Amino acid sequence: MRILLILLFSTTLNVALTAKLKAAEVKSKDGYSFTAPQGWTAIPQDIVAQALANMKKMNPAAKSLNYSYVFQRSESKNWFEYPFFIVQIS
Repeated sequence: MRILLILLFSTTLNVALTAKLKAAEVKSKDGYSFTAPQGWTAIPQDIVAQALANMKKMNPAAKSLNYSYVFQRSESKNWFEYPFFIVQIS
C-alpha cells in the first residue's frame, strides 16, 4: 500500500510539474477509486497479461505479479513506454 501511494504521488507530482492537466477519476467495481491524469491511457489487460507471462518465462522462480492497472502517456508509440505507472491492488 505504501509503495502504491508513493508511486501515485510521484507520478502525480511529475505530471503537475510538467503540464497543467485535468484529472480523471477511475472507479473500481471493488469499491476503491483513484485519480489518474488526463492524457494518460490504460494499457489493455491482454497486453499487460502477455507482458507478465513473458516476465514469468524469463524467470520462472520469480513471484507472480498481478497488475490491476497500467497507465502510460497517451502520445506514447509503444506499450510500456516510459513514463508509465502501475497500480497493483493486493
